[in-house]
Amino acid sequence: MSHSDLQVARGCHATLKLIISRHAGESADLHALRRVVELCRSYNDALDDGYGREKIRLLAEFAAEMLSHSDHQKWDRAATRGIEFLKSQIGGLLELLESRLYSLEFMRRPAGQASVLFR
Repeated sequence: MSHSDLQVARGCHATLKLIISRHAGESADLHALRRVVELCRSYNDALDDGYGREKIRLLAEFAAEMLSHSDHQKWDRAATRGIEFLKSQIGGLLELLESRLYSLEFMRRPAGQASVLFR
């Protein structure tokens, strides 16, 4: 594995984060949904990582509900709209994926470089 796979995954992650943060309304955004599906696929194609694959799967499911016509309404609660709940869930998954990418990068560093961080 080269570091280019991490760069691809980071690019997908950044774009996913942007798409999710920009979705403000209750209306469907099928263009954004197609883009999310493409990015999730690209992320998984770039990295052979079971942990990341599972988080991306969940992210894609939540995004499909958030960006659909009305699937997000099943997540509505008295204190929180379904859209906001799903955004929060996706945000949490994006944080986990960001941490995972950092960990994968750290594990790939040569032994001498990794020890420099702990001095």
